[in-house]
Amino acid sequence: MSHDPTGKRALFTSQTGQDQAADGKAALFSHADQPPGPVLIDCQRCGATTHVGAGDALRRVLGLSLWVPGKPYSRRLRCPACHRRAWVRLTLG
Repeated sequence: MSHDPTGKRALFTSQTGQDQAADGKAALFSHADQPPGPVLIDCQRCGATTHVGAGDALRRVLGLSLWVPGKPYSRRLRCPACHRRAWVRLTLG
């Protein structure tokens, strides 16, 4: 091991010599422990219910979509499960 006059090596390595930054990065970008998305899209055509994030749901609604109030499946947009345009129901999950 070479001489470290500034002491930075001690800040970025563990006592065993392994890089802790790799563990922190894996934990930061790991999606396994996160709950499903806050919006549920229930497709009338394929019957699938998909959890999506708020941003994804907003992009789908603001894109090419149609809204007919009073219907149980009131939005016509692209289903994230079957990837076809269908009547869907959006609910907060």
